[in-house]
Amino acid sequence: MGKKAKGIVWTIIFVLIIGGMFYAYKHGLIAKIIGKKESVTVARKIVYPVEVGVVAYRKLHIWFQESGNVVSFQDVKVFPKVNAETIKKILVDVGDRVKAGQVVAIIDDRTISAQLESTKAAYEASLAQINRVKASLSAVKKDKARIERLYRKKVVSQQQLDHIVSQYNQLLAGLAAAIADSRRLKAMLNQVKVHYDDYRVKAPISGVVSQRYQDPGDLAVPSVPLLRITKMNPLKVVFGVNEKKLRFVRKGLSVRIVVDAYPDKIFVGRVWKVSPVVDPMTRSATIEVMVSNDTGELKPGMYASVTMDVGRKKLLSAPLDAVRRIPETNVDYVLVVGRNNVVSRRKVVTGIVDGDMVEISGNVKPGDRVIVLGSTAIREGSKVRIVKED
Repeated sequence: MGKKAKGIVWTIIFVLIIGGMFYAYKHGLIAKIIGKKESVTVARKIVYPVEVGVVAYRKLHIWFQESGNVVSFQDVKVFPKVNAETIKKILVDVGDRVKAGQVVAIIDDRTISAQLESTKAAYEASLAQINRVKASLSAVKKDKARIERLYRKKVVSQQQLDHIVSQYNQLLAGLAAAIADSRRLKAMLNQVKVHYDDYRVKAPISGVVSQRYQDPGDLAVPSVPLLRITKMNPLKVVFGVNEKKLRFVRKGLSVRIVVDAYPDKIFVGRVWKVSPVVDPMTRSATIEVMVSNDTGELKPGMYASVTMDVGRKKLLSAPLDAVRRIPETNVDYVLVVGRNNVVSRRKVVTGIVDGDMVEISGNVKPGDRVIVLGSTAIREGSKVRIVKED
């Protein structure tokens, strides 16, 4: 066969191939072939092997640690009540123990002392005046009675009777005035005594002097404190507890406390106060624990690590490995193996963790099987095969 004949043959073959493809496309033969391949793929859908755990009520050991601060129950600043007088003495210093009512400072009292003496003298004089008026009144009263008898016998005149009655009434009025003046002076004396007492500054509480702000010779001003007194025993530890844990905290619960200064020593306290509100910013409530400080080792301001052991509680729980989190969110979920081993995703809320178990709530119930180990490709609707169940 010549070259020309071969060329004609190849041309005819090419035309037939192109024509056949066009015919197949036009009549949908290619689409049918592809469809058959896809149906084969669907028929061969992947079944993932998985390990599962069971959602159930279990007794979980509930304990948690929090960080807090050692705080004094009472911490007061002592202010003078006297204004613009010189501080004469400060009788205590930092570290000294004081009792409530103890004099801790003395303000220069020369002016108030003089005022006290003069007022006291005036009051005593008023009492003497009352006694004098009473004595005169007693004598005039006797004369009045005598003259009234003589007048009835017509021995003395009306003028003499009127004179003695007038004298008697004047003394009565004088006595009333003297008593009123004495009462006024007594009130003044009491007021001066109270003011005089202000020059002796007293500790309002029992405790330890934790700070001293002024020295003798400084000017006393009611807005400037002299000392700070801190009650050192007992103390309290203040910390916050997350709202998930708050339901387990109760008044009287025993608490173990460790401070950095004594890392090997455990101080034991009890929950004294549980705040009735939760801070919306931190989602926690303030807890106060009372702790004895007989040894004086604890100091207000110390950092404290607090351990609370609630004991065991029966809670709905699941294996910790079953809980997954949607990326870049705080939303947790589990993959539940349901009917026909088809997977469904359920949102959950976690709580207390005890080893490899976690408290769980949400769209789950006891008996649900949750995936703890399996392919990361498993999604809602995936088909699985359980190879191990705990």
